Amino acid sequence: MSTSLLRRLAQAYAEQRIDRRTYIHERRRLIDEAVAGVDSQPPQALEGYAPTSSLLEQTIALPREEDE
Repeated sequence: MSTSLLRRLAQAYAEQRIDRRTYIHERRRLIDEAVAGVDSQPPQALEGYAPTSSLLEQTIALPREEDE
């Protein structure tokens, strides 16, 4: 089961539906659970990924120079 979850996770990362940090964190969790023999739950990141901010939210507005 964890192999298919790892594949789905890698595919979501390749399609840029999840960010790198989430991918690495969830991949580690799935591998650790597989080694421990624990049944893994699907990563929450696969259900739906909505970025926390967009490029426009990260920019700042600079004041315009007044015409003289």
